[in-house]
Amino acid sequence: MEEKKEVLREHLEDCLKHFGKWFNSKVPRRSRGRTEAMKPMAEFLGVTPGTVQRMLDDMSPLPRGETHIKLLCYLDLHGYKIIEFERMPKIRRNFSELIGFELLSPVEASNLVGYHDTQQIYQAIFGREGVNKKRENLMWTIWKEKRVELERRKKDAYDTLRLEVLFSVPLEVGSVSVAVQQLVLSASQPVITNAGMRLAVLNILENSVLLFEDSLFDSLSDSELCEFSQPILRLSSHLSTLSSKILTRKVG
Repeated sequence: MEEKKEVLREHLEDCLKHFGKWFNSKVPRRSRGRTEAMKPMAEFLGVTPGTVQRMLDDMSPLPRGETHIKLLCYLDLHGYKIIEFERMPKIRRNFSELIGFELLSPVEASNLVGYHDTQQIYQAIFGREGVNKKRENLMWTIWKEKRVELERRKKDAYDTLRLEVLFSVPLEVGSVSVAVQQLVLSASQPVITNAGMRLAVLNILENSVLLFEDSLFDSLSDSELCEFSQPILRLSSHLSTLSSKILTRKVG
């Protein structure tokens, strides 16, 4: 398996948010094929594409239990160094990967280590419950017996379930070049109906936000301000009208 480049070193919540922004910069909301693009992640996590969408759009809390472990493993495949995963004692991390890559079910893992239910194995893995020496030795022995198969599963997941769309352009999330690329793609799509035209405009607006957030317009010269003034003021007028409609609808 090729060496993974480090994308970000942060806690899980921040890594997932970054991952979501990265995904959405390549496959914007409401774009064609977005659900299909989520399927490798959904398959790995064992959840529906709708659940993945809520994760990527920062609309749901962090998952728990087995899905939490799988999410750690999945982001790690993409080059994220998740602080709580990196700091996890080696024996526990290795054992958790047996669950994350489905060499053991949570029930099997619990039984093999001598716990009565899956909640105990999760508590042990995440350090919320002490692990005695006997159970640590069992975790280590089980991992050693399965480590060759684990490496094969990791390679297979890296080759088939990683979101390759994220690596199609080697640029940072939120960069001007990514936003410009998306603007061009959105503007060049053939649209016929009014609904299609509105969707294209919405995609353009969503990606334009990336340009503004990337400080592209922070240092305009006087001549540039003069050049941009008319289209910006006209756009501002239209957006103000839409904003009023949105706020009125919310109040109503």
